[in-house]
Amino acid sequence: MSTYVSTFRRQAAVYRPLLTMALAGVSATALTLALVPARAQEVIDGGQTVNVPGDHASPWNLGAVDLIVGEAGAGTLIVENGGIVIPAVVQVGRLAGSNGTVTVTGAGSNLTSTGSIMQIGLEGTGVVTVSGGASLDTAAGLVIGHFAGGEGTLNVSGPGTTWTTANQVTVGSQGTGTVNLTDGASVIHGGPLTLGLGAHRSGYVVVSGAGTNWEATQNAVVGDAGNGDLRVEDGATFDVTQDLVIGDDLTGLGYLTVNDAQLTFGTLSAGVDGYAYVWIEDGGTLGSAGHDAVFGVNADGEAGMQITGAGSTFTGNLTTIAEAGKATISVSDGARLETGITTLGNQAGSLGEVHLSGPGTVWANTVDDIYVGRLGEGIVTAAGGARIDAISYVRLGTDVDGRGTVALTGAGTALEAGVAIEIAKSGLGEFIVADGASVKHDGDLLIGQSNGSMGIAEVSGAGSSWQGLGDATIGEAGVGAFAVTDGASANFAGSTVVGALAGGGALWADGGTISTGTLTLGDAANGTLVVENGGSVTVGGGTGTLLVGAQAGSHGTISIGNGNGAGTIEAAKIQFGAGDSNLFFSHTDEDYRFDPILEGTAQIEHGGGTTILTADSSGFTGSTAVTGGRLAVEGALGGTVAVESGAMLAGMGVLDTVTVASGGTVAPGNSIGTLTVDSITFDAGSIYAVEVNGAGASDLVSATGTILINGGTVNVERFPDILVGSPYTILTSAGTLNGTFDGATFASGSLFITPTLTYDGSNAYVTLAQTTDFADVALTPNQKAAAAGIQSVGAGGAFSAIAALASIEAAREAFDAVSGEIHASAKTAFVEDSRFVREAAIARVRSVSGGAQAPASALDAMEFWGHGFGAFGEWDGDGNAAGIERSIGGFVLGGDALADDWRFGLLAGYGHTGFDVDDRDSSGSAASYHLGAYGGTQVNGFGLAFGGAYSWHDVEIDRTAAFDGFADALSSSYWAGTGQIFGEVNYGLDMGSARFEPFANLALVHHSTQGFAEDGGSAALEAGSQASGNAFTMLGVRMETDLALGEGPSARLTGMIGWRHAFGDDTPEATLNFAGGDPFTVAGPPIARDALALEAGLAISVSPTASFGLAYSGTVASNAQDHGLKASFSAKF
Repeated sequence: MSTYVSTFRRQAAVYRPLLTMALAGVSATALTLALVPARAQEVIDGGQTVNVPGDHASPWNLGAVDLIVGEAGAGTLIVENGGIVIPAVVQVGRLAGSNGTVTVTGAGSNLTSTGSIMQIGLEGTGVVTVSGGASLDTAAGLVIGHFAGGEGTLNVSGPGTTWTTANQVTVGSQGTGTVNLTDGASVIHGGPLTLGLGAHRSGYVVVSGAGTNWEATQNAVVGDAGNGDLRVEDGATFDVTQDLVIGDDLTGLGYLTVNDAQLTFGTLSAGVDGYAYVWIEDGGTLGSAGHDAVFGVNADGEAGMQITGAGSTFTGNLTTIAEAGKATISVSDGARLETGITTLGNQAGSLGEVHLSGPGTVWANTVDDIYVGRLGEGIVTAAGGARIDAISYVRLGTDVDGRGTVALTGAGTALEAGVAIEIAKSGLGEFIVADGASVKHDGDLLIGQSNGSMGIAEVSGAGSSWQGLGDATIGEAGVGAFAVTDGASANFAGSTVVGALAGGGALWADGGTISTGTLTLGDAANGTLVVENGGSVTVGGGTGTLLVGAQAGSHGTISIGNGNGAGTIEAAKIQFGAGDSNLFFSHTDEDYRFDPILEGTAQIEHGGGTTILTADSSGFTGSTAVTGGRLAVEGALGGTVAVESGAMLAGMGVLDTVTVASGGTVAPGNSIGTLTVDSITFDAGSIYAVEVNGAGASDLVSATGTILINGGTVNVERFPDILVGSPYTILTSAGTLNGTFDGATFASGSLFITPTLTYDGSNAYVTLAQTTDFADVALTPNQKAAAAGIQSVGAGGAFSAIAALASIEAAREAFDAVSGEIHASAKTAFVEDSRFVREAAIARVRSVSGGAQAPASALDAMEFWGHGFGAFGEWDGDGNAAGIERSIGGFVLGGDALADDWRFGLLAGYGHTGFDVDDRDSSGSAASYHLGAYGGTQVNGFGLAFGGAYSWHDVEIDRTAAFDGFADALSSSYWAGTGQIFGEVNYGLDMGSARFEPFANLALVHHSTQGFAEDGGSAALEAGSQASGNAFTMLGVRMETDLALGEGPSARLTGMIGWRHAFGDDTPEATLNFAGGDPFTVAGPPIARDALALEAGLAISVSPTASFGLAYSGTVASNAQDHGLKASFSAKF
């Protein structure tokens, strides 16, 4: 039986049941006709391998016979070494479970299908590999992965390897198909290309490697109703002469990747009714100039494209991103998007987005306009240094119902438009520039152009900028707003109109700066300017005119502060036109200067903060309502001024007509000054705040016309001093003064001062009378003395501040604060501390006379010694003076010699004392220098010691006189001296190992101070030289006992207990005076009259010629205590 017959029978046996089922109900004639033209076939199956040349001579020309490789089993065809196979039709992997393999390799080797469509993987698995310079010709087309379950793969690789087809190529019809074109191979394709034809079927094409090229001269569809995946990479090229469609049908899903490669198209439709995903990476390029692209074509279509990496580029001409569906393009990391005319969101319901990020990333629109949200919605974002370069217009929200958004963020991020920017031409538009990004356009800015449109632009953040080289119209026939915030800036070279025709516009400088050639608020519509939080608007370089409410029927508004910090308007003049105009001051600044001239008619309202009007606005003819805060007129302000409850009118300028309502306040000057008016009316309940000083000057309202007083109160406040008993002129009129105030008060509600009002025909006066003496409310002797002292001055800051006090407690605190009490308290410390020098001298005499201070030594000719001391003490206050704390440290050095039985010596020393009177906010210190002489002897068991010394004290004192409404830092330095003579008699009793020494001593102490004058303000004190004397006696007993230390040094434990009594001036005093005032005397805390004295120590003789001792020393009294350490040494020469 021939091969032809056997093949036919096998085919008939297999297909008869299929045909029977498929053609059920068809007539016999039709069935017969269908089977008659059956074709002859050559089958390679059952594990058979056929080599050409080899098993068949080359060329193997089958003529009209089809070639099946892998019919039901496995079959392999190898064409090599220049072999040629020419069948009618080629089928590889025909039936389910079959596996067909075709390899065409080597230069000159060729497989050509001359009949109908070649099929790879019909129901089985088919693999065709063409390589090494071989060629494949499929003139009638090719299907890879034909039926359900079929899997087909075509591999074409290597330089010189070609695949030529002139008809339809389908990769993944109802099965799965794959094409790998690699390593320099090429395809010349004259028909359509489809990847993923059937629903949920998949077609994969990889074109890879330098020199690899697919030339498709008709349409290419990636993801028709199934899944299509096209990858062009690693230097390959793919050219689609006509349409490239990605994601065609509703179930279609198309993927396109161009990685370091190039793909061109005639037109691109991505996401027609299906889904399209495109990646351009690592320098890949997609498209070419002059060719159009549409993403998200129909309402169900969705497309996404990511372009990443330097050199990666998409190029298109008329580019629509979301025609009727949804589409997103992301460009990052130095990639480029190149378009000619671009529309995002073209039809109603569509959504188109472009997102750019990273330095070097660029969108270049090079032919015409960019439309962001035409009838649908468009969104553009750029960040991290990306750029948008538009050759012409950038238009947002172009048509009715269109919505466009552009957001630029980050330093280096920029958009430049060659012509103009339109935000909300007929729809909605939003333009955001933030965090250092910038915008520049060579033409105009138009926001809210048509009736019903609404647009906004916001520039925010330090470094963010907007530069327009043309004009700006914000709210033409629609609604528009332009805001510059948080350190950003905007500049318009031409004119800016806010509220041009029938719409409304707002210009906002919230911490940002805006400059423009000219500025009109409300040309024929409503226009608003808000300047707050340090923002500024500059018109004509600061010399231009801001026009408000230009035409009749328009409305212009300026708001300074808007409830926040104020901003600045840099303009020579604000001209109010024929429309309605408002100027609002409502800010939180306390010293805001407003410099432009105001001219024309408008309504001014001041609702918060302090505003100083500096210009000559006498040409203003409107009304001003001061409803809150403080308005100070330093220049001139025409029109009427009404001061309402809770508000204040101040300044030294010129006004026309002023009315002060109940609760409203007029306070001329910014300190003491004159406010000039044409006429003024004080309503019942109004307040006239008047500042006065010690020179007799006061605030004044001077009227060229009438002053009408219907009641109210004059509130007098010192600035900073007052003059008692002399009248201050507070109102004067060149016309008439009618009416009286209800009364006058001192601002703080003084205990001491009562203001009274008097009038004549043209003037009103206030006189301050002291109705209570300061001393009348003082409590302690020091307070009374200080009160009398400051009272005697009668003027000055301290006097005026005390006179203004409202409570007894505050007054008493003030008297204590100014009293200078520390000057007396310091004497307590100096007198008490005189003991350290005499105790050192007496201890020295006893130590060389066999006393208890140290082990006895031989009475040699000459010795030198030293004595150190340190102590911390405090003396309590006595209800008059405050307590004082003192710390001291120092030393005494001396030398002495014998003269018969008497020893005489000299001493010198240094000490440093620090003292604090915390309750009087006072402290001081002194460096003390000591000189003295001493002597002593021992007769019949009695010891005698005596001497004298003088101490010079270099005193520095700092204090703060502070109380309610007053503070004065004061300092002084002066010399003080303490002289003393002293003596002691003691008697030693030996009782075994112990020795007792009863003693009695006496000291006469004289302390003196030089005169001084404090540095400071009006609370500074002066004093002349002063002196005081005290006597101290002490009765007590000393004890000592030897310690056994073995051979060498000897030691003794020592102790003392005594009663000290003070005589004389036990309460130190200082006589002081304020400049120009009477002297007064204050006291410090008293010296302890009776005190218990204690000592305990250790004395060691380290050699026959040297000894030292260390002891605790303290005194304790009912009102004082002092604790310290003493150290001594001596050496013989």
